[in-house]
Amino acid sequence: MVSGDTSFTAPFKLVAERDDFIHALVAYFDVSFTKCHKFTGFSTGQAFFSLPYSVMFFSSSSTKFCFTTNSEIQ
Repeated sequence: MVSGDTSFTAPFKLVAERDDFIHALVAYFDVSFTKCHKFTGFSTGQAFFSLPYSVMFFSSSSTKFCFTTNSEIQ
């Protein structure tokens, strides 16, 4: 395996539910092995707390993004 084997992109969209500032993004992932005879998988989502979230703070405390209700980030 080389580093290029794990490179990928995925489209996403965030929609603001209220007027507020964004200081960081929180990410989680789900893994499912669906071809096994018994379901096997795990999640770092909020329903499962065994693994930590990834929190990505913006580089400076002065870097804030203000969003209004229903505005989108793509």
